[in-house]
Amino acid sequence: MSRVRPAGPRAATATAAQSPLMEQYARVKADHPDAFLFFRLGDFYEMFFDDAVEAAALLGLTLTSRNKQDPDPIPMCGVPWHQRDAYIARLLRLGRKVAVCDQVEDVSQAKGLVQRVVTEILTPGSVTGEEFLEGTANNFLATLWPGEERLGICLADASTGEIKLAEVEWIEAPGWLSRRAVAEWVTPQGLGPELGGRLEAALRGLAGAVSPVPAERFTPDRVRDGLGARLGPDADGAVADLPEAARALTAALDYLDRMAGGRARQLTRIERWLDEHTLRYDAATARHLELFQHQPGGEPAHTLWRHLNLCVTSFGGRRLRAWLERPLTDLEVLTRRHDQVGAWLDAGEARSTLRESLAGLPDLERLAARLACAKATPLDLGSLRGALARLPAIAEVLAARGLGDAAACDHLTGFEELRARLALALVDDLPAAARDGGIVRAGYDAVRDQLDDLAHSGKRWIADLEAAERVRSGIGSLKVGFNRVFGYYLEITR
Repeated sequence: MSRVRPAGPRAATATAAQSPLMEQYARVKADHPDAFLFFRLGDFYEMFFDDAVEAAALLGLTLTSRNKQDPDPIPMCGVPWHQRDAYIARLLRLGRKVAVCDQVEDVSQAKGLVQRVVTEILTPGSVTGEEFLEGTANNFLATLWPGEERLGICLADASTGEIKLAEVEWIEAPGWLSRRAVAEWVTPQGLGPELGGRLEAALRGLAGAVSPVPAERFTPDRVRDGLGARLGPDADGAVADLPEAARALTAALDYLDRMAGGRARQLTRIERWLDEHTLRYDAATARHLELFQHQPGGEPAHTLWRHLNLCVTSFGGRRLRAWLERPLTDLEVLTRRHDQVGAWLDAGEARSTLRESLAGLPDLERLAARLACAKATPLDLGSLRGALARLPAIAEVLAARGLGDAAACDHLTGFEELRARLALALVDDLPAAARDGGIVRAGYDAVRDQLDDLAHSGKRWIADLEAAERVRSGIGSLKVGFNRVFGYYLEITR
C-alpha cells in the first residue's frame, strides 16, 4: 500500500525567487503538495524540484535542469503534451496523485507571464477517463470511518456512479477489506491511538494508495439534508441505521467533489453492500485458487477469470467479475440466475445474434458517468449516438425469444428523441477534443452558423465592415485597424 506523500525537503519554494515562472510554479505547487504537478510549458508538461527527481525515476524520464549554469540548478523533467495521459496513467497505477496545470491564456495575447491554473486533479480512485481504467473491473475509492464497535465503509466508483455502503465488526474488518479491489483508501487524520491503531491494523498489507484527510470531512450532517436530492430516493434508506457508513459516505462525496472541482454529479446509484447471502473468502484463498491473479511464475491464462470471461462488452465483464467476487448462497436467487443462463445456453442462435448486436458497444455505464460530470469528449457523444441507434435491435432480440424480462426490454427503448437530436446535431466525423471545433453540423443552429462564419471568414467580415462604415459615415479614408493594446478600432484622418 502506498501513502500519498507531500513534497520533500527540496521543495519548490526553495529557489522559487529565481524567476517569475518559478514563483508561479511555487504558488501552484503549494496548493497541491501531495501531487505530482504537470506544469504546461508550450508543447511539454514539465515537473521541477522533488517532483522531477522522483518522476524521472518512476517513469524512466531524463532528468535535466532548468538553469544548469547556476550553483543550485533546478531539477527538471518533462513529457510531450500529447503523451500526458500515458504517463499519468502509470503514476496512478503506482498509487500517486497528479495535478495538471494548464495554460489558460493565449501565449500570443499574454502580457508578461502566461496565466496558468490547475484544471484537473487525478487520483487512483477518482478518475473517470477510460485511458486510466481497467475495462472489466470497478475502480473503487474506499472511505473508512472507525467507530467504537464497527468499521463504516463506503465504496464509490466515480467512473460508473455506484456507491455501496457497509458496516462490519472489527474482528471481520481485515478479511472484509482484503476481499475488495480498491484503488485508493481515504482515511481520517487525527484519530486517537486506539481507533487509529485499529484502522491501521485493518489496512496493513493491502494494495492501493492511502489519502488521509481531516476528520471533520466525515461529519454526516454536512450532506444528510440533501442526500435524497443528490443520490435519489433510495439514499435515505441506504444510510438508515448505518451511522459509521454515513460518515464514510460524507467523506467520499466531499473527496470526489474536491477532485472534480465541483459536484460529482455522476454519483447517482447507492445501495447497501450485504454479505448475508454471499460466499465469503479471503484474499489468500482467491490467490491460491487463482480466481483473478495467477501464481508467481504462472500466466494470466491460468486464472478462472480468464477462462470464464467471454463477455463482448466491458460493462458485461464488470458484472460477471462482481458475481465471481461475491458468489451467491441464496438458493432461490441462485436458481433463478442459473435458469436464465440455461435458457441462453439452449438458445444458441438467439445468443449468437445478441452477441453480434452487443459487439463493439461502448461502455455505456462509464460513458453516462462522464456525460454527467461534464467530462465527455466529442468522440463520446459520437459513441452515444451510435449506441442508441443499436439499442432497438438488441431489444428486438430479447423480446422475440422471450429471453429478456419485460423490464430489460423497456429500459432499452424511449431514446428515439435523443438519438435523432444527436444524429441531426453532430457531424459524421467528430474530432477527438472539443478545442478542435467542427462538432456541430452546419444548419443545425443559426446562431452557431453565424458565429462559425465569423470565426472562419474574419478578414472578409472586417473588409465588409470597413466598406459599410465608409458609406454610413461618408468618410472615404476610414479604415479598420488593429493592435495588441486596443484590439480592433476605426481609424480616420484628422
